[in-house]
Amino acid sequence: MAQEGTPHDPRIELAQQHLQVLLSPRSVRPVTDVGFGDGYSLEIGQPETPVELQIFPEARGLIVSSETLHMELAPIISVSRRSGRLGLISESAGERSSLEVTPWGSIELTRQEMTGAEEPGEPSENEPSERVTIRGRVGRTPRFRSTQGRGMLIAQFPLAQHSEDGSTNWHTVLLFGDRAQKLKDKPIVTGQEIEIVGYPHQRTRRSREGGSRQVIEVYATAIRTTLKPPTVNQ
Repeated sequence: MAQEGTPHDPRIELAQQHLQVLLSPRSVRPVTDVGFGDGYSLEIGQPETPVELQIFPEARGLIVSSETLHMELAPIISVSRRSGRLGLISESAGERSSLEVTPWGSIELTRQEMTGAEEPGEPSENEPSERVTIRGRVGRTPRFRSTQGRGMLIAQFPLAQHSEDGSTNWHTVLLFGDRAQKLKDKPIVTGQEIEIVGYPHQRTRRSREGGSRQVIEVYATAIRTTLKPPTVNQ
């Protein structure tokens, strides 16, 4: 890590050598998660109240476990260091999560709804973009909300698509109306492998600070949960 308090590339800063130096763990071991893939585990804190951090650099994912807490963060968009504290920021499903961890096992989590973001536009009958099919693993259990105007139900969740080169691409998936209700009635869970069919949409997301950025979301028209094994070319 370079300068105090400066955010860095998450894939680089989540590498084992960086966090091992900062957090001085009692033990380090490799781990594999069904949703995040390969990573490593650090045990920090006091022996009588241990805290385990499972970190997955390529997937930009984190699992924190202790006697009183179990949570997942993905995708992590920023990693920083402040006075010996590890700072992690994740944005997903219209929410920003900030986590601070100390070498002695102290954890501080704050969640903030990104209310400055524009509501996604309802899908039209004639989709303007080319249809895509994406196969991946659910990054977090879907969240549901209703639009302020018509009260239309919206489902939203992150989907991790693992590439052959070992990298992970994250997609924000949305379903509307009856499709969202079907998902609510028959939910999917974190780590589950699914395939979606939908249409990419670009919109502007504004932060509380007044900044803006372009985001691409996939409006799903179908979700397949019963999948055949991938075809292997001979």
